[in-house]
Amino acid sequence: YAGLETQQQMALSLGEPDRDIIRLTAVAKEAYRRGLEAIRPGAMFSAVCTAMLEPIESRDLWTLTPMLHSVSPLLWVSPMARNIAKHLPKLLDYGILPKATISTIDLRLEPGMVFALEPNACDGQLRVNIGGSVLVTDSGVEELNTLANELHVIG
Repeated sequence: YAGLETQQQMALSLGEPDRDIIRLTAVAKEAYRRGLEAIRPGAMFSAVCTAMLEPIESRDLWTLTPMLHSVSPLLWVSPMARNIAKHLPKLLDYGILPKATISTIDLRLEPGMVFALEPNACDGQLRVNIGGSVLVTDSGVEELNTLANELHVIG
């Protein structure tokens, strides 16, 4: 997009999704909205991450991949696999849990920075992952895509 690499998270359902997928989609969309609300010049990367994780953690859900990461600059990644050990403890036996965490050096957001918002909400073995890229502007944030911010039903 505009000469930058971007990332979209397309969520598809083959046929009508059940109520659990609809619920997880609503939580992921709330996390996305909270990320949009938190992004502005001067905000800290960690604060955006915390805002996005709140809807997940308050509902005792888990995440697999990061909720957000930087695209430009390409260095910051939010924590992965939040609460996963509590919900899927057998994964610990295989030692395959992602290890990325927020850098010990936080990032102050500035106009021109690009981030991938990719909230994922998981319950049991169900997962919904939506979102795409956003640009920090002088006055806040601009979504660079909207197609990937919804669950798309096919058939």
